[in-house]
Amino acid sequence: MSDQRNLILAFAISMGILLIWNMYVSPPPPPAEPAVSSEVPNAPANANTPTPSPQPGKGADAVVAREQAIENTPRLPINSPSLKGSIALKGGRIDDLIFTKYFTTVEQETPEILLSPAKTVGGYYANLGWVAASGQAVAVPGADTIWTPDGDELTPNRPVTLTWDNGAGLTFERRIEVDDDYMFTITQRVRATGSVAATLIPYGLVARLDTPKTAGIFVLHEGPLGVFDSTLKTLSYSDMREDGPVTRESTGGWIGITDKYWMTALIPDQSAQVMGRFVHTNTGRDRYQTDFIYKSAIAVSPGQDAVVTTRLFAGAKEVDLINNYRKAFDIDRFDLTIDWGWFVFLTKPFFWALHQIHGFVGNFGIAILGLTVLIKLVFFPLANTSYKSLAKMKAMQPRMKEIRERYFSRYMFDPKVSNLTGGRKQFVVSEYKLRC
Repeated sequence: MSDQRNLILAFAISMGILLIWNMYVSPPPPPAEPAVSSEVPNAPANANTPTPSPQPGKGADAVVAREQAIENTPRLPINSPSLKGSIALKGGRIDDLIFTKYFTTVEQETPEILLSPAKTVGGYYANLGWVAASGQAVAVPGADTIWTPDGDELTPNRPVTLTWDNGAGLTFERRIEVDDDYMFTITQRVRATGSVAATLIPYGLVARLDTPKTAGIFVLHEGPLGVFDSTLKTLSYSDMREDGPVTRESTGGWIGITDKYWMTALIPDQSAQVMGRFVHTNTGRDRYQTDFIYKSAIAVSPGQDAVVTTRLFAGAKEVDLINNYRKAFDIDRFDLTIDWGWFVFLTKPFFWALHQIHGFVGNFGIAILGLTVLIKLVFFPLANTSYKSLAKMKAMQPRMKEIRERYFSRYMFDPKVSNLTGGRKQFVVSEYKLRC
């Protein structure tokens, strides 16, 4: 009982130290900028200020059933081994994704939904685009743009290119590719077919409407996050509502929104200088947006092209898959998408061992039992020494009891009273007498 009490006390003290550290030692959040009502992020000053597109109002955000929202918009189907869904040809948003390997029930009757159109409850989508530098009257794709696809379905073996002509000498293209898992590669190209040059700035965003229900575990982050110059930045939904927009400059990195098991993140060119932003607005519904915009504008001269490649991860946070993406595309600290908690020095090795055992036996129940046996074997020398000590103490107990009864209970104290300085009295032991 004493050992258990000490263990609980040590754990409580450790938690208290960690909480005090987070409250008083962690650096404060950066000062918030004024609220921005535009969906399109603002460009940095050195890239000129773009003309933002208007934020949808209450009428545009009216909630409808998911099936109705999908049926009311022309769409390009997505079909891969891990994802099914569609791309909205009006606006070019990727806003309809369903898992094919994960379900909401064990009966596998209802697949897990990741992305949904903005007009649905919990609308959640990603989009890319361009903004024109200030002072230029350049028509760029917007929320009402109707894109023309060159295929009838997006699959891992059949990329699709969406095209839109602004009618003023610029043709916009989006070549969209998807792999067998959860990574989209989107190559945006602007062709200047007329005689007028244009200066454009690429951006990307992940937006979520309504406040999602989270697990509420203080050691697990759910909400907006991103890596800027190899440093992870996380915000809760309440932080975004209370603190206002937060911006971060970075070379490369990534930004998005994570749930306990799923995540949607945009990954710009890892050599590009970008400005990342976390912003919350409310026009009848809470809207949480993470976005990035290039710090430098791109000039498109007549007869030339401008090309920008962005990746979109939309799927399950599988450890091996995340690590493979980080290595394959050299994504800065992409492994931080998985939150291992405060005790990462324990949770990560334990997960690795459990994962390896599961890969061998193919059953998580047996894998857990195997990991338990493995831990017992690793700590067997210490446990064995402890067991031997306990056995020796148990064998000595009868002899110790005999000695205690024979000797210690027979001490006789003959106290005498002596006057001390100040008139106080106390009992002192004059001698010990032992009867044999």
